[in-house]
Amino acid sequence: MIDDHVHPFPLSFEPMDLASLTLDANAGTDADRRRLTLGPTRLSSEMLRVRLAGHLGCGPADVVAARDERAAAAWPDYVRGLFTDSGTTGMLLGAAGR
Repeated sequence: MIDDHVHPFPLSFEPMDLASLTLDANAGTDADRRRLTLGPTRLSSEMLRVRLAGHLGCGPADVVAARDERAAAAWPDYVRGLFTDSGTTGMLLGAAGR
C-alpha cells in the first residue's frame, strides 16, 4: 500500500503530546487551543493510546510516559519497533521545511 499524504515525522526524540496529533493544519493560538481542547475527545487519539499501550506493555493511562521513556532512550530502536509492529517495510522522507 502507498500512503501518499503527509505525516510529520521527527528525526529524533520529541515528547509525545496526543492532543497535537491531528489533521488540523491551521496555525496560531486559536488552533493550538482547539487542538488541546478537542484532543481527548478524538476517537483516533484513544484508539492510538490503546494500541500503543498494547505495543509498550502498559496500561492506556501510562502510555505517554512509557513511550517517552522508551523513545528517549533509543529513538531508532523505538521507531524500528513501531515499523515492525505495524508491518511497515519502508518509508520515503522528504526534507521540506528542514
